[in-house]
Amino acid sequence: MSASERTRARGAVAAVCFDLDGTLIRSEDIRDNVRRDYVVAAGGSWSRTAQREMAGMHLLEWAHYMHDRLGVPRPPAVIAREIESRIEAIYRKGIPLVAGARETLARCAAIWPLALATGSTHRLIDLVLDRARLREYFAVTVSIDDVAAAKPAPDVYLRAAVLLGVAPADCVAIEDSQSGIRSALSAGMRVIAIGNLEELTRTAPAVARSAIEQLRDLSPERIRAAGSQPRT
Repeated sequence: MSASERTRARGAVAAVCFDLDGTLIRSEDIRDNVRRDYVVAAGGSWSRTAQREMAGMHLLEWAHYMHDRLGVPRPPAVIAREIESRIEAIYRKGIPLVAGARETLARCAAIWPLALATGSTHRLIDLVLDRARLREYFAVTVSIDDVAAAKPAPDVYLRAAVLLGVAPADCVAIEDSQSGIRSALSAGMRVIAIGNLEELTRTAPAVARSAIEQLRDLSPERIRAAGSQPRT
């Protein structure tokens, strides 16, 4: 594809930013199980509301929550390091890729520069990208290590746009969580949400019209259509 053909193919969209957890990898159950098992093994008191209350937090926030609210008798920095090591050990046995992830990224990367913008650490990002052979598709990666505030703050998406050299308004973000959707919208990006369409219509009406049920439904045509929508 020539430079002029590539420009025409992009349409109004200059770049696409992907979330990682829940979007490209099925990490939610892994994280939930690791957190629960860790708290119990470390002598804390697990709460049936803990998973819900930790939704949207990043690793160090989990650690502080476990120390302060669940009574894990270890410093938050130690908790975070040990939790990360447990997740890493699971990923080394196999990366839980979402169905169609590699094919979807290949389609998109042939047209747009891609960014990975996530609340995970670079340690886990690098492991996933290398083991799942996804690194070639991303022009830049941004993690919680690179910014001052995690999602739902817009920091990771704003940083991704800077590294890509494009305006946030010319980017489309692919997200699966409420905090991630809010993060990308706050950054000024358009969003394609992945998930239950009925729930998204109720909880995120601003992006429901562009929503898809699963990642493999993401096509260049859907991305261009989202890019043509008015910014919220």
